[in-house]
Amino acid sequence: MSWFPQVLAQLAPLRHPVVMTVPASRAVAAPDTPAVLAIDLRSTVDYPQQIKTKLTLPDGFTGDTPPPFTLQPGTAQRVSISLVTKQPMAAASATVELELTGPDGKAVHREATFTVRAVNALERRLMGAGEAELHAPMRLVTDNGQAFIDDPRPEDFGGKPLTADGTDGGWATWSLVLAEKQELTLWAEVKWLDQKGNSFHLSIDGQPETIIGNDGEVGPWTWVRGPALPLAKGSHRIRIRTREEGAQLGDLWLTTLPDDAPPPGRK
Repeated sequence: MSWFPQVLAQLAPLRHPVVMTVPASRAVAAPDTPAVLAIDLRSTVDYPQQIKTKLTLPDGFTGDTPPPFTLQPGTAQRVSISLVTKQPMAAASATVELELTGPDGKAVHREATFTVRAVNALERRLMGAGEAELHAPMRLVTDNGQAFIDDPRPEDFGGKPLTADGTDGGWATWSLVLAEKQELTLWAEVKWLDQKGNSFHLSIDGQPETIIGNDGEVGPWTWVRGPALPLAKGSHRIRIRTREEGAQLGDLWLTTLPDDAPPPGRK
């Protein structure tokens, strides 16, 4: 048996003492709305690491780097940086460099690059899972202080999606009031159980249902993009109903900018 794979496995933590994940590589700001850059770090070594952050920004953006912190063995932490601007800016690159120093004083550098831009105006709405009216079997669950909607999978689950515009399954309904007509792009925070538990039915104001989902990684919480909703002034109801049992639903996020991805959600 070759010794080479075993040696590589032993050297890997030395080269990559953290697993670094970027939840979203694009961010948008407006004069009254900051852009948020986020990096998730997970330690892969058995010693603490001192983390320092350096920020390189395009002209027109400002932001404060977080203070140095210690990443303990076996733990995870999110680095979040807010960027502000006073005027519209074309898309440009921003770089976050991390310096990771172990007890021996040796430093490893990692970096992530983001695309940032700024627009004249941007309106966003976060609609929490706890704000929804629920119809069983959907139920509200709290984990580590964060609420989400569980759509439990029955024991006799057959793997077939529920048909559109039906009355079976559970549903969650959010109410929304607009002071003027707007076109809002909807995003849903979801956690997929498997490939047969990764979609919901979506309906606006009782209109025929469309599918949201069949997208995104199975396992972790993630944001999936829904349709653009041309909404008139007044009251509206957004309903998400069971399509494939076993999926979980977090918050909803609405934005006036079609390519404006949500800020990083729950981990």
